[in-house]
Amino acid sequence: MALVGHNACGMDFSTDQWIQIVNAAGTWVAGIGTLAAVIVSLWLARRSIRVRLEVRCRVYFVEYGKPVQLVKCIAFRVANLGERAVAIEHVGWAVGRRKSVRRVYFEIDDRLGPGLPRRIEPGDAATFMSHFDDGLMPHLAKVFVQDAPVGTLKAYAAAESGAAVEVKPDAELVRQVTECVNKLKRNSGV
Repeated sequence: MALVGHNACGMDFSTDQWIQIVNAAGTWVAGIGTLAAVIVSLWLARRSIRVRLEVRCRVYFVEYGKPVQLVKCIAFRVANLGERAVAIEHVGWAVGRRKSVRRVYFEIDDRLGPGLPRRIEPGDAATFMSHFDDGLMPHLAKVFVQDAPVGTLKAYAAAESGAAVEVKPDAELVRQVTECVNKLKRNSGV
């Protein structure tokens, strides 16, 4: 005599039928588990190849030369938050929106820190510095920023792979650029 079970619909199933139902459910569960494993492995593979950089841009005063003197520098700190090494090709500023974006690369002084291009290992950071004398800001304001809104000013770092990260520069730096642009507008009568 076979064991008989009752379901909610009042239908009777034999033991063999219950085994088939459980077997079919197990196959579905295994299929869903396999699909989930494939999705997770593809996500992990994509995440490991993605370039993840953190960029900061601010003005520093650095002790430099003999005799030692304070030199005003603009510093781009680039940290590699990804899972693979990244070679930074250049750092600079971008201004404007969409198709009217203009970019300027900064000449990095090898005597103040690492030069470019520079390989940054996962979890490491490098600070790239450029001299920032009093004549540079008015020149950038006049030639580079021009009529673009200062609020669109971004600092960026570009990797050899083509990936680039843009961030808002330090508030003090934005204030200095805004001040120079406004001064140029007043002097030109705009």
